[in-house]
Amino acid sequence: MRRIGLMLAMLIAGCSEGGKPLHANERIACADFYNTSEKRAGSEAKVVDAWMKSGRIVVELASRDGDQVLINHCIVNPETGQLRLASPYDISWERPAPKSPTP
Repeated sequence: MRRIGLMLAMLIAGCSEGGKPLHANERIACADFYNTSEKRAGSEAKVVDAWMKSGRIVVELASRDGDQVLINHCIVNPETGQLRLASPYDISWERPAPKSPTP
C-alpha cells in the first residue's frame, strides 16, 4: 500500500512526455534506498524532483522530522546504476537555478 502511495506521488510530482515521470525507475530506487538505509522512524521520504547534473541523475527526496522537512539528494550513475546519498551539507547537487533571460 505504501508503495502505491509513493508511486502516485511520483506520478504527480513530475510528468514528462507520454505521462511517464522523468527518470521513473531511478526515483523509485532512490526512495526505496533512502527509506531502507536511513531506517527513520516516522515519515518516509517522498520524491520531489529529478534532474541531470554532471552526468549523474539527481533525485531530490523530502521527509518529515517532527515539524521540519528534510531535503536529501540521491545520486545515480546512469552507466552503472550505482546509488549513493549525498551528504546533507553538500549543496553541489542542488538543482541549478534557471538562467534569467538576457535583454
